[in-house]
Amino acid sequence: MNFYKSAHKWIKKSDVPNTCSHASPNTPLTIEKGAVITVEDAFYRNAVFSGSFLLAEDVSDLDKSKRRVKVYCTWFGLRLKTTEPSLLIDLKTATLSSGGTVFTNLSR
Repeated sequence: MNFYKSAHKWIKKSDVPNTCSHASPNTPLTIEKGAVITVEDAFYRNAVFSGSFLLAEDVSDLDKSKRRVKVYCTWFGLRLKTTEPSLLIDLKTATLSSGGTVFTNLSR
């Protein structure tokens, strides 16, 4: 989580694109502890991607629906001003684990 808290905040709209359909997960980091969610065809800011991310919230009941989950992940190297990114995911294809390799950034 330190990687997210230490990232610069996204202040000006001109710093990075607001949406990018070609953004994909990058900058992997191995963590020993923490709730990790692995998703397929997640949606965020017009981008569709798959990968593993460090959860910023508890997701204990995986029902069979789509929902938004908050993760620690930067957008083009910047963190959001007030909250964590919320990925729209299909919970029936998502899996939870403890620790592992997660992506810490979404960009081109």
